[in-house]
Amino acid sequence: MSADTNINHKCWRYSLVIVTCFALVGTAISGEIKSRETSYKAIVPNNNDLDPDSTPKGNTIRIPNRVSSKINTLIKKNYYEWRNACVLDEGEESEECNYPIKSFYGNVIKLSTPIGLDLYVYEYRYMFGNNFYGFILYDPKTDHITSNPPEIYGKWMDGDWGGRLQKPIVSFSNNIGDNSYKLVVQERVHNGTMYNAVMYRYYAIDDNLSLVLILNIETRLLDLYTEETGGVIERNIKRTSPDELLLTAILKQKGKHDEVVGEAILRQSGKYLPYKIVNKSVRNNKYDKLVVTAFGSKEENNILQYGYNFYY
Repeated sequence: MSADTNINHKCWRYSLVIVTCFALVGTAISGEIKSRETSYKAIVPNNNDLDPDSTPKGNTIRIPNRVSSKINTLIKKNYYEWRNACVLDEGEESEECNYPIKSFYGNVIKLSTPIGLDLYVYEYRYMFGNNFYGFILYDPKTDHITSNPPEIYGKWMDGDWGGRLQKPIVSFSNNIGDNSYKLVVQERVHNGTMYNAVMYRYYAIDDNLSLVLILNIETRLLDLYTEETGGVIERNIKRTSPDELLLTAILKQKGKHDEVVGEAILRQSGKYLPYKIVNKSVRNNKYDKLVVTAFGSKEENNILQYGYNFYY
């Protein structure tokens, strides 16, 4: 198995590969955008977490203007890029290209954090069941926000299948790097029957509220060698110093004792720089290329830095 992890592959029809900046906006669409913006609110989930399987339950609040403006700008940008590409392919009169912009808007939730900030998680949707979740930190004291929100692919997030998600899906942790809190987001990643896993994405928070991706851990991987016994490779990380982590890969099977198949030392050379492997040891030669990721030794640092970004 191989992957070009430096590129975000968006493989559905009318993907955002071609961006043509000409106006295709009619009065009806403009009115629809305005209507959606004026009624945009956030839900404060009772469990303070993202739940891809259902509409969150909780009180609704008005979204701060800077946050709602950022979300609207991003969704409109994605909508028009998709529509322009669609029109180039199908023609302006095609019904497929008149998919309403209001359908691109999903729920917005507001989560509390241990650092005195609010975290807004927004969803935007495409055709054919594709969707993304984005993350915006907001400081209610200064009105500052995350200017370039990171996003994860949401299509595979719902349901009980593949790599197992564990609540909370969105959390904050200070168990890597210095003692500052990092945003941790779980993302289920999938490619047919060959690759099913859960990626933990770790984002450092800088003084401007930017969310800087510093680490991706393929935490739970369905093991193809031991499918019949429900084998899962779990990878745990433990801080051994302010700039180093010990990654331990453990094979878990039903009815068998856990087996450590390998370990790796990861090092960070700066607070906002990605972790890289500096040493690796293998305890089970069968898993020599699976200690860090399913994609083998050549892709280990790419996965750690970028995660898995093949979307379809």
